[in-house]
Amino acid sequence: MNTKSSFASSSARVAPNTDETIGKFQSEKPLYERFSHKLKDLLKDLMEQSGISIQNYESRVKSEESLRDKINNPEKYYHTPFEQITDLIGLRIICYYTDDVEKIAQIIKDEFNIDTDNSVDKRAKTKTPNEFGYQSLHYIASLSQQRSELSDWQKFKHIKFEIQIRTVLQHNWAAIEHKLNYKSAIGVPQEVQRMFFQLSAILEVADEQFMRIKNKVHELDATYSSKIIAENYKVEINKNSISEYLENSQDVKYWFGKASEYGYIISGDYSYKDSEATSSLIRFLNAAEIDTLEELNQIISTDDSTKTQNLAQALEKLKEDSSINLNAAPQYIIQFLVLIYFSSDEFKDIEDERRKKWVNVLKLNHFHEETIKNILRLSKAELEIEF
Repeated sequence: MNTKSSFASSSARVAPNTDETIGKFQSEKPLYERFSHKLKDLLKDLMEQSGISIQNYESRVKSEESLRDKINNPEKYYHTPFEQITDLIGLRIICYYTDDVEKIAQIIKDEFNIDTDNSVDKRAKTKTPNEFGYQSLHYIASLSQQRSELSDWQKFKHIKFEIQIRTVLQHNWAAIEHKLNYKSAIGVPQEVQRMFFQLSAILEVADEQFMRIKNKVHELDATYSSKIIAENYKVEINKNSISEYLENSQDVKYWFGKASEYGYIISGDYSYKDSEATSSLIRFLNAAEIDTLEELNQIISTDDSTKTQNLAQALEKLKEDSSINLNAAPQYIIQFLVLIYFSSDEFKDIEDERRKKWVNVLKLNHFHEETIKNILRLSKAELEIEF
């Protein structure tokens, strides 16, 4: 076989279409770019509605240079490039967990028409010995009939696009793989091949473990929530349990309501688990040697009307302190209550060193000097605290 002659024949067969195709593409590129942006916004809306956390969305329209290279590929023949080249628009959804890839894939299949002949599952489970696995799921899609009839979308009804779905780890693998220019094991030194395959296995296990951790966290959250709703507080204090306690405890809701009544601004839409203020609360409770929700609930429980009234009066009086930020995170209301409670006359027999330790925790958590002094003054705790 005359390789040179064959190559020349293939090139000659493709070349006449190239300039015409590039020119047409340049004239229609603004349309592709508008479509790309609309698709990206649509994908964001779909993922938000589904409740799936997404690390990032990417979109691009193929460059003229990339399109020219693809058309002139001697191994391909594009007699109708705009029909055969299906990735002029590319979108990528980067999620956190492997089970989310399947959920996203189902949403894509429900929302768009999928070109199954050109869609490819490039993930690790389908790799051959000549491929470095751990890749992504690629769908070639077009608008559904229903959406393409909408006035805002009609102009895009005949345009195909590619959607890639991958996890963060898969994405990082692909980025480094691209940098090293090793997309296939063919021609790669054996020593490097072994390193790639070892790393592929490690990352695959890591992806699976992250998914298991996520599922375990959800399981624990559900357990904590059900216990707290049932007023079973025999639970260790950690970020998950305290977050569920702040979210579900009726006593906490009472105190947040009181704080709002007194002028503290308590947000109704607050993510306790993701908040640094929750970590601050945990550090404070650890220093106060409060290790379980049961111990904390004994302090802020509203069962004792006299104690509740005293705490409420102190909380209201504390609001007059000019150093108090009335828009502070709600977790600090709990810290105020605990400190007021432990520095009250009821606990006057507690050794001063322990009280000082609690106050020092507040100092470390950047409570204003005057705030701490006023809390102690309100509860008549005469401690010599150096600031």
